Amino acid sequence: MIYGLVFCGALIGLGAHELGHYIAARVLNVPVLSVIIGCGPELIRLRARNNTSWSLRLLPIIASIAYVETAVRSRFHHALVLVSGPIANFLLGLIGLGGAAAVWHHIIPTSNELFASAITTQMWFIGGLSLAIGLFNLLPLPPLDGGALVLLALRQHPDWPEPKSFQRAQRAGVLVLSMSTMIALAWLLGSLCGTLR
Repeated sequence: MIYGLVFCGALIGLGAHELGHYIAARVLNVPVLSVIIGCGPELIRLRARNNTSWSLRLLPIIASIAYVETAVRSRFHHALVLVSGPIANFLLGLIGLGGAAAVWHHIIPTSNELFASAITTQMWFIGGLSLAIGLFNLLPLPPLDGGALVLLALRQHPDWPEPKSFQRAQRAGVLVLSMSTMIALAWLLGSLCGTLR
């Protein structure tokens, strides 16, 4: 039950995030090569009419989108594509938390209290997790969106040494994110094991 809620919440939150990037890129006529949700063994792969490859993996922990950066016309458009993911998470978070509050305060009437309680719990969790994903992605660490925005701004500086500094920043960011992901997974597994006892 708990694992199913965590799995669905993470899947919806990460899916909304990448969908935000995808929509912004398509609106700006930037070709999107692939959208990957999760890591590990691939469960489903779809190819859209515009040749975008969509992949769903076993563990909804991370997600990524690959688009043709040379097709982005300006730094402003690049920044719009980057912030669209967190914005999508914030919108989903507000919808989830707002819907949960509406059910909880009987603004949306339900005849079954048990059903209302289950729906409220799911909406609170999905809404809160989506907000957390949006905020986390705004951290100034590559390869997160916040880190990409910082590097995008630094590239305007005439003394910015490309590409070695960028590669070092990417490696440091990946290391920090990998460690935090392992800690989060260890905590989650510990919580699940404690709940199942």
